[in-house]
Amino acid sequence: MDRDSAHFISNENVIFGGNNIPLVSIGLPVHNGEEHLEEALDSILAQTFINFELIICDNASSDRTAEICMKYELNDCRIRYYKSFLNMGAAKNFNRAFQLSQGKYFLWAPHDDIFAPTFLAQAVHILNNCPQIVLCYAKEVGIDEKGKTLGIRPYSLKGESIYSLERLKSLLYHDRGSPPIFGLIRSRVLRETALIGSYNGSDQVLLAELILRGQFYELPTVTFYHREHKGRSVYVNPDRYSVTAWFDPTVMRKYMLPEWRFFWGYCQCIYRCPVSFVSKIHYYIHLIIWLRKNNFFHFKRMVEDILLLFKLILRKYIE
Repeated sequence: MDRDSAHFISNENVIFGGNNIPLVSIGLPVHNGEEHLEEALDSILAQTFINFELIICDNASSDRTAEICMKYELNDCRIRYYKSFLNMGAAKNFNRAFQLSQGKYFLWAPHDDIFAPTFLAQAVHILNNCPQIVLCYAKEVGIDEKGKTLGIRPYSLKGESIYSLERLKSLLYHDRGSPPIFGLIRSRVLRETALIGSYNGSDQVLLAELILRGQFYELPTVTFYHREHKGRSVYVNPDRYSVTAWFDPTVMRKYMLPEWRFFWGYCQCIYRCPVSFVSKIHYYIHLIIWLRKNNFFHFKRMVEDILLLFKLILRKYIE
């Protein structure tokens, strides 16, 4: 950004709407996050932009998470804390945080990462002044468990292209996770989507649905610190089947087919997109091309899902 963050505070740190509704809602979903939770909460409360509400959704934590959250809630009237006593899965917990929100803009905040103090001020400035932008995310630096810097993690996405197909292709062929999911999003647009699905990769599918509806913008300065630690979901759940169960514990009682659900999620987000039939055909064509990427990588995984399904059915009948 080429302006001082104080400018953003004085000009844009105002109440949105008539009933003291905050301009920004921050949803923080957490499950047993005591180790880094306080540091994450402190980084949110240290934002130079102060017109926000913080909604903490605790998914049946059994550690000190509840104690920490209630202490912070008592000390700041912007915080609302909700606890589920049954594990609803990550997907429902993420979505619950948004469904409880009121703001014009919404941000999912990780319980173990850190935002720089000026992130919200800069992101709000972009969304306030650029109506074509639906999501503004931060340039990211990796840190370890102790907070030591591991280096800048570039995310080269053609999110600002005026062509929706180019934006979609850029996202489809990107293979470094989904950092923009922790960006500031227009709530109106987010409500038009299917939100986070209960399957592996659903955060990437949600980003695809958002990027078809508008442009993404990456802030040029480093304002997000992503923590690498052994407790991250991608390490605790090493394969797509266990990750799917993390998104939705009830799926353990079902036949998963995670790669099929991932592909079908893309198909559905294209179907819901408010564009012409011809545009949708173009999207579907490139989705099929993507499926063949890397020597049929995704297609092979879909075949693996079917073979595993047959194996489970066969075992059930043998038993």
